[in-house]
Amino acid sequence: MLTFDIDNTPPDAISLNDTSIIVPEGTLQTSIDIPLPVFADNCGVLSVANDLNGGTDASGIYEYGSTTVTYTVSDINNNIATFNQLVVVGFENGPEHGLVIPEAFSPNEDGLNDRFEILGLEQYSEVRMRRVVVLAATQLPTTLTSS
Repeated sequence: MLTFDIDNTPPDAISLNDTSIIVPEGTLQTSIDIPLPVFADNCGVLSVANDLNGGTDASGIYEYGSTTVTYTVSDINNNIATFNQLVVVGFENGPEHGLVIPEAFSPNEDGLNDRFEILGLEQYSEVRMRRVVVLAATQLPTTLTSS
């Protein structure tokens, strides 16, 4: 007579720690190397994927604030479990008035400060923004004429 044990035990997280990093004030995004989490299962882990980049390693570009990375882990018997890891990017001293206003941005598609974005603006109900263009002295005409 053959007997079979049915595996209904989902994988477990052995090491999955939240990560916090302090960045210079005004930094809206930063690259973070996240330690590889360790998962285990009684019959073997088949796959691990996170919702940040689809891989096992959640290292990448993180924006100022909190990001929850969700890992989906399956074993060889298709038991699935999900685990969350919190990644926090913050300033040594919290932002004044809850706003983070960048001093500059570099829209060169490198993933760092590509957009001019004021974080925390949603906490204010009435916001008006205006754009001001400042010309440097070297851009002004050398002679002015009046008519």
